[in-house]
Amino acid sequence: MTSANKSVVLTAGHCVKMGGAFHTNWVFVPGYDNGSRPNGTWAATKLLTTPQWNAGEDIDFDVAAAVVAPLRGKTLTDVVGGQDVAFNQARRQQMYAFGYPAAAPYDGSKLTYCSGRAFDDFLMSKDQGLTCDMTSGSSGGPWFQNFNDVRPLFRVRGPSRLPSRPEHQRPLKPFTESSHKNTSCGAHSGVMSLSTPLLTAVPLVTGLMGPALIGAMPVQHHDPAHRVAKQVVHTAKRTEVVEHVAARSPAEQRRVLDYWTPARMADALPIDMLGIVTKRDGLLGGLAKKTGIAAAPGLTGEKATSEKATGEKVLREGEKAKIPVPRFQSARPLTTTSGSRWLTGGAVTRTTGRVFLTVSGIDFVCSASTVKSASRDLVVTAGHCVKDGTGEWAANWQFVPGYRDGGGHPYGQYAARRMFVTGPWAHSADDSYDVGMVALTTAESQHVTDVVGGQQITFNGPRGGQTFGFGFPADPPYDGEHLVYCAGRLHGDPYKQTRDQGLGCDMTAGSSGGPWLSGFDPATGTGEITSLSSFKYSDDQRTMYGPYFGDAAKALFDTAQRA
Repeated sequence: MTSANKSVVLTAGHCVKMGGAFHTNWVFVPGYDNGSRPNGTWAATKLLTTPQWNAGEDIDFDVAAAVVAPLRGKTLTDVVGGQDVAFNQARRQQMYAFGYPAAAPYDGSKLTYCSGRAFDDFLMSKDQGLTCDMTSGSSGGPWFQNFNDVRPLFRVRGPSRLPSRPEHQRPLKPFTESSHKNTSCGAHSGVMSLSTPLLTAVPLVTGLMGPALIGAMPVQHHDPAHRVAKQVVHTAKRTEVVEHVAARSPAEQRRVLDYWTPARMADALPIDMLGIVTKRDGLLGGLAKKTGIAAAPGLTGEKATSEKATGEKVLREGEKAKIPVPRFQSARPLTTTSGSRWLTGGAVTRTTGRVFLTVSGIDFVCSASTVKSASRDLVVTAGHCVKDGTGEWAANWQFVPGYRDGGGHPYGQYAARRMFVTGPWAHSADDSYDVGMVALTTAESQHVTDVVGGQQITFNGPRGGQTFGFGFPADPPYDGEHLVYCAGRLHGDPYKQTRDQGLGCDMTAGSSGGPWLSGFDPATGTGEITSLSSFKYSDDQRTMYGPYFGDAAKALFDTAQRA
């Protein structure tokens, strides 16, 4: 961190002191990369932690610092630089978190990151959470606010290794990871603007120490179930289908529908901020709920008008952002747009709807579409809108086709009775197979597609081509109340991390699971569903990615439509 003596490193309190004793053999390796130590190894001369952590290991004050000795006559920040540290900052801001996770599926050799908006832990602490799948070894890694002036619109639903592009290497050198008897922590010579415990100006308790190395992680971070779950990644069959029975009885179905009061629907969070109290695989990762503040760029593919020189519009908490209406409203919509209100009507306004669901006691929203099927009760959405990866299934699952502003449901509300995801999604949260299908109950004895119709769904089609993507984005500048669409030509994943295809699209969280329609006819609002909105890379704000509907998606459909 930037400091007077140019030799201070910030990390977690438990990476410095645990069980009443300060750790020994503590070293810092900035820029660590798969065993390489390009910036040297720096031995700590003094360890410091907060009085609250020192006295009772209070997780609200799990913060520590280390002072390291000069190396070959130079201070730490002279060699690698340092980040500024800020105190008493606003909560619930966009964050980037970095670290070296060492437990499976990671190995501690590479810098990994998560990004998204922080949210409050309202159950156990004053900490903030960030949706992140990083494992043991990442503790103490920094969280940055206003990181490199990048403002992602859509969270990476799990951590991604930074793509090997030159612009991503420059700010990352100061990070470190060290290990001793298979334990490690992360640290940084420049600190986050906002850490998990909100940083305040607190005195530090000094622990005098000898030679130097990072101590063990807290016991609760070593979750054997986590390791077991990740070991099945390579054994899952691509065409395997995993099923869950949801609302079993008419009474249970009625309970689900009654649960979704207008107030609960209005307060539900976008699924992409999923996460509260569990500490297992999937998207939860021990997190809490969030509230968004910053707005995304404009909706028509043009550069957003800004209230700041940085190009970011800031909304006051509770303020609704307005969606621009196209200046010229035409019966024929744009064939290329990164995000516009759908004003043309047609079947897509009925077949596309919002999903309301609960995971670990928190209410969320997604998007989905009805499909033509043998049962006449089937909708398709993202796998993470049905099951939290390797974690739990969603509860209180309800679909509202043709959703209207203010919670309107002109075509009824439908509870889930059976839920299906692909095997690779259920066993390893593989983004290439982030597809879910849900068989619904009837509403007033009517099947959903008898009421609103259904879109055709196709598999193993040609890649690329023109596509229209639809959804109900809920993060600013959208509010989840209107159907929005993107249109353009598809392309492959340039980072080669998935088999997905990309679509230029500014839609934000809440649009997950919305259908991508090829061969779309704007006059009728019909087409063929060939993919859906799944995720975005944090450094690629304008591209949405969706899974390719191949054999796995076909097996999923064949099973689900017979339910």
